[in-house]
Amino acid sequence: MAFKLSIKDLKSFVLLNINNRLGHDVREKVLPALDTMGGYEGIQQDLRTSVTEGVTQNEIEVRKSHFGINYIAPPPLTPFWKFCWDALQDPTLQFLCFSAAVSLVGGGEGVGFGIEEERRCYGYTDGIAILVAVAVVVLVGAAQESAKEKQFRDLTDSASDELVNVIRDGAQVRVSNREIVVGDCVVLSTGDIICADGLVFERNTLKIFEGALTGESNAISKGQYEFKEKGTFEVIDVLLLLIGSEANTSQIPKDDDLMKFFPANTTMTLEQMRGMYEPTPSKTPLVFKGTQVQDGEGKMIVIAVGKNTYEQLLLGDKDDGEEEDEE
Repeated sequence: MAFKLSIKDLKSFVLLNINNRLGHDVREKVLPALDTMGGYEGIQQDLRTSVTEGVTQNEIEVRKSHFGINYIAPPPLTPFWKFCWDALQDPTLQFLCFSAAVSLVGGGEGVGFGIEEERRCYGYTDGIAILVAVAVVVLVGAAQESAKEKQFRDLTDSASDELVNVIRDGAQVRVSNREIVVGDCVVLSTGDIICADGLVFERNTLKIFEGALTGESNAISKGQYEFKEKGTFEVIDVLLLLIGSEANTSQIPKDDDLMKFFPANTTMTLEQMRGMYEPTPSKTPLVFKGTQVQDGEGKMIVIAVGKNTYEQLLLGDKDDGEEEDEE
């Protein structure tokens, strides 16, 4: 089975949406790219799916092979010897090891105090006894720590394996989130943690909280792009914020703020910027793995799973940054 869209195509489309969130950027860059892909209907056709029928059960393994699986393998467990080494960093155990070494080296030569004959016959006994005691303490402690890590890994692994509602072969079924594949039509409802990146473009009532990934403080309505009035941007009135109201006011951006939304080398005048500027659309179609449905219901078509999601892209960038800091 051949798919017209590749992992690279879908990932590029996600990044294009992320990097161009303002209305005028969406019109200039995102919508043309969406049109090139045939719009929402074209994406469904290229992924051989639909919001009404979903994918067929006999395609699941093929899709996993082509687009990847919706599971990130955890890092390997800490080696047992590492727990033993960490246990040996205890100063008390280090002192006991030193004492055992002295006893072993000097015992056979009769070095030390007490009856000389006993020292010659049993000189090694104390050293060996100490080492055995240290070994027991280290091995028991390492075994306990290793067991704790394994239990925590199993608990985390089972907690992350949840059932989600999908449409397959035209019927709604519940499957493990690890069985989700690109092209699946996932049915979302209030409280759901989204298990993959996807597109929402049918009529719905979804509001998604994306603060953990995008920094947005309010839930975002999802659906086909809906644009706000040009030349204004939202400013939440402090008084309205204090009383808990969601009402917004709009005003013309200040010149310094306005210039930040355009490339530094632009040749546009301030008047042209004012006429072109559009705030973030009131509705956007892209939803991300790890975000939560705050309210409403709707369906999404999965376009990225596992290591190809935006969440994993952010985690990868973070890991790269930490490695650079260590260097």
